[in-house]
Formats: sequence, structure tokens, C-alpha cells
Amino acid sequence: MSKLVIVVTGASSGIGLELTRILAKRGHQIYATARRPEQMKSIDGVVEILKLDVTDTSSIKNCIEHVIASEGRIDVLVNNAGFAQVGGWEEVSLDQVRAQFETNLFGALACIQAVLPHMRKAGHGRIINVTSVMSFIPAPFWGIYAASKAALDSLSESLYQELRPLGIRVTAVQPGITRTPLHNVMELPGKPVDAYTERRGRSFRATAFMERWTGSSPRFVAKQVARAATWPWFGLRRRVGVDAWLLWPLRKFSPLFVMFEGIRTFFWQDWSGLARFIVAVVLFRAALFGLIVLLL
Repeated sequence: MSKLVIVVTGASSGIGLELTRILAKRGHQIYATARRPEQMKSIDGVVEILKLDVTDTSSIKNCIEHVIASEGRIDVLVNNAGFAQVGGWEEVSLDQVRAQFETNLFGALACIQAVLPHMRKAGHGRIINVTSVMSFIPAPFWGIYAASKAALDSLSESLYQELRPLGIRVTAVQPGITRTPLHNVMELPGKPVDAYTERRGRSFRATAFMERWTGSSPRFVAKQVARAATWPWFGLRRRVGVDAWLLWPLRKFSPLFVMFEGIRTFFWQDWSGLARFIVAVVLFRAALFGLIVLLL
């Protein structure tokens, strides 16, 4: 495999940091970017650490121009920078919603727009957008974050169709719950409402529990992103983690009432729905099996 020039945003911790280590160890030229690069740990390999704020277009422009001046090309862009705005929709200010989309969606788009002229000129390139399992299964009190990731996922799908004829590939990686410092960059609601306090707390505790006991390691997710970045042929989407693969068929094939019972159970909203969820899943699978038998 030839040496690739790869730009990674949000590389100071978690998935971004592990991805940088993996790709650098394989001999690729990595430009690891972060808002606060001074906080980044030392990384072995061919790595240059750059300051990049995805909400600042001049910062993006300066970073990409530096890479082009140094390397003459950018082969891969990994949009990994992001944070989580949590809380009920009634509890967050519009400024908080705008800030969430500014980083998770518009920041990624600004980076894409900055690298595309160079990729089009080269006739090849790859864009990796790190979205989330919540892009297709929005959880209660994680709706703002989920909406921003769903928008990024939709952007990836339309961009895939626009760029494939030009030799540029696009992949959306959808990690499940991951043991990353996401809770450390989690923005709490600006105007909490008492009516939501108990259920909001249960949702956060459920997420923390799954993160600790069933969440994927950042390195495991980073390995999948590295494959998306370096393999010559890779699909539009890649779900990563046990929960992502379990929740996807729940969304894709289950009736809405089954899906909602499952989400309420997963996120500790209503334990009384657990029995209904199990019965509904069993009945649905039995009906599906019966239909298949009839068709055969």
C-alpha cells in the first residue's frame, strides 16, 4: 500500500487519537488536528500536529493550505471532531442547538469543501465522516446530538453520489456506544426542566453503563475507520460495535411500537415495557418466519 496523506480532525483523544496512532504506525503521513493541540500526547510515526478549529473557516483554510504546501495533495480526510449536546428539546437554547450543528455538521462540511478542490484536481480521494448509531436510533434526551449526526449521515449519502463519478469515495462510519471521553465534552441543557430531570438522569446513567460494560474500545472503532480510510473498495456505511449491529435491524425491520419499546428499555425510560418489548419481538419474528415459509 502506498503512503497516504491523511488529515484527521478531533485527534486529541478517543477515536481520533487511536486512529492517528494506527495509521502512523502503518507509515502514512498523518496531519493530526485539534482545537488544543498542546493537550495531545506524543505519537510515534510520521505525524504532524496542527491547530484546527472546525468552527473557524480561516483556521480550516490555513490548515489545509499548510498540508497542500507540504505534500501537494490530500488523499484522505477523516471528519471526527464533535461533541454531544444533551437534554430534552425544550431544555436547550437555540444557541446550544446551533453550536451543536456548527461543530458536528457545518464544521465537517467546511473541511470537506476545503479539501474537495484538491481531490478533484488529483482525480481521487476519500472522505470519512464519523457519525453515530444515534443517527438512525435517536435516544431520549440525546436528540440534538442525534439530529446533528443524522444530518451528517445524510450529507455523506448525497455526497457519495455526487463524488463517486469523480473518483472520490465517501464513507459514513456509525460507531455504537464507545468508551471515549464524550461525557467529558458533553454540554448539559441550558435551562433544565424539572419534569424531565428523573428520566434524563436515567438516560445518561444507561448510556454510562453501556459505555463501561458493553461499549467498544476507541481502538476497535479506530481500526474500522482506518480500514475505511485505506482499503481501495469500501461501502457507503460501516456500523461498528455490537449495539450498532443489534439496533440497526430493530430500526430497519421492526414496527415502530416494537422499536420504541426497545429504545425505552435500552435507555432505562420504562422498565414496564420490557415484557411488551420481548413479546413483540418474539411475535414479530414468528410472523416474519411464517411469511418466509409461505413464500417458499
